[in-house]
This record gives sequence, structure tokens and C-alpha cells, in this order.
Amino acid sequence: MLHQRERLQEARQAKGLTQRQLAGRIGIQQTTIARLELQQHEPSLRVALALAAALDSTVERLFADKSPRAASPAGGVTHDGERTSDHEQEAA
Repeated sequence: MLHQRERLQEARQAKGLTQRQLAGRIGIQQTTIARLELQQHEPSLRVALALAAALDSTVERLFADKSPRAASPAGGVTHDGERTSDHEQEAA
């Protein structure tokens, strides 16, 4: 199971982006990306949505606690704010 740090870092690296490049794309500081990857900082909703959009992901995939008790029965939220069902997430 990947932790937030690993999911965010993996998604960024899969896009071939450095922390500085990703930060520049969404208008935040590189140190914020570093702190997010180290789980020293929680993103604002604006930053979480911008990261999801920049990384072609969802907020849930990047930041949700993946423990069984924390699973969302209603599905996730895409980078454009659309809700997805659990079934749609599994198919993605």
C-alpha cells in the first residue's frame, strides 16, 4: 500500500516533473511540494485540486488515507470537482 508521500511523488515522477516544475505549473513554492511529499503539510483544497489536475489524477488517489476504515463509500472527486463512484474508480 502506497502512502501519501509515495503516491504524490510517484505521480509527479511518472509525469517526468521535478518538484520545482510541478510547483511552477500550479503556482506554489517548491518547498510546499517537498513538504507535501514528506507529509509535513496538508494541501488546501485549491492546491489538492491543482495537483490532481496537473498530474492527471484525483485528489483521493493522491491524498486519501487508504486504510479500509477510511474508504469513502460515495467514491472520489476528480480534479474538476466531479464525483466518481467506487465502480468508476476501480475501472480507471
